[in-house]
Amino acid sequence: MNQLERGKMKARVFLCIGSVCILMMVAGCFQVNPLPNAVDYNVTVDEIVSEFHEDEFAATAKYDNKTIAISGYVTNKDISDSGKPWVGLKEGPGEFDSLVRYGVICSFPRSSLSELVSVQKGDHLTIIGEFERYGVSVAVIIVQYIVKLENCRFP
Repeated sequence: MNQLERGKMKARVFLCIGSVCILMMVAGCFQVNPLPNAVDYNVTVDEIVSEFHEDEFAATAKYDNKTIAISGYVTNKDISDSGKPWVGLKEGPGEFDSLVRYGVICSFPRSSLSELVSVQKGDHLTIIGEFERYGVSVAVIIVQYIVKLENCRFP
C-alpha cells in the first residue's frame, strides 16, 4: 500500500469515526417520551402507604420521579383552591373505621374535570400519577398518612 492509499484510508477512518460521533451527539439531543400509560410501579393504596409508614426515606427514594399505577376505593373527590380536581383513595370499601387513616390523594389536571364527573364514592379505580410527596397530618384527633400523586390520569 503506497502513501497515497494510506492517506485515503486514514481519511475514511476519521470520516467514519466523526460521523458516528455526530450521530451520537444528535441522538443525545432528542429524548424519547415514555408511553402515556407507561408506569414504573403498580401498587394498592395499602402497599404504598405501608412502605412509607415502615421507612419513609427508602420509599421516597424508590418512588421519587416515578409514575405509579395505584388501585383503591374512592373516599371523596373535590376541587382544590387552585382549581385542580382530585380524588381520594383508600384500601377498602366503606367508611374509615378508625382515627388513624391511610390514603392517597390523586390530583388531576383541570382538563380532566369532565372525566371525573362519573366517579363516585366507593368506586374501585386504578389511577396513574406521578409521585409528589408523602405526608402525615393531624386534624383534631384524626391522624392521616397520605401519599400524594400529581398529573393523574386513567389508564
